[in-house]
Amino acid sequence: MRRDSPAYVELVCRSCFSFLEGASHPEELVDQAVALGLGGLALTDQGGVYGVVRAHLRLRELVREGRVNPDRFRFLVGARLGVASMPPLVLIAQDRRGYGNLCALISRGQQRGEKGSCTLEVEDMAPFKDQLIALALDTGVRGEEVGLLREIYGAHLFLGISRQHHPAAERRLRRLITVGSAQGIPTVAVG
Repeated sequence: MRRDSPAYVELVCRSCFSFLEGASHPEELVDQAVALGLGGLALTDQGGVYGVVRAHLRLRELVREGRVNPDRFRFLVGARLGVASMPPLVLIAQDRRGYGNLCALISRGQQRGEKGSCTLEVEDMAPFKDQLIALALDTGVRGEEVGLLREIYGAHLFLGISRQHHPAAERRLRRLITVGSAQGIPTVAVG
């Protein structure tokens, strides 16, 4: 990588606190992101911010040890949320206000759902949209869905796409980029 090029930041990463979806402890994810020379990491557990404290404490420890320059590594707090009739959505807080909005949304969804689940409706999103970046993940994204998300999040909505190794992958990527382009939604790479 060239020194003047921006470092890759993983925007969708689940820890072992996302039961049956993530495997590594938050501390291990931070260690690996630093070892790979990433520019940052967004911890986005399913339906909550469960691993954030442990990841943050590990990052602070690495900074104290001089192994991480805090000006070159950015830790982002987010969550992957299920919203009725929508593609999977990752919300990432831009600041403390965004973190508060993210937590309020999670609380609303957890109050509505059964224990261990976070159930949100599209109507829940708008009151808590400020200071959040939204990534609509590429699983079954359709134009009408991202159009509605675009109305809510405006320029803070991105279409998160990933390359998957199967025969229809290139067709799927082209379709997603076309949907994003038609709706005026930029695409970002996610792992």
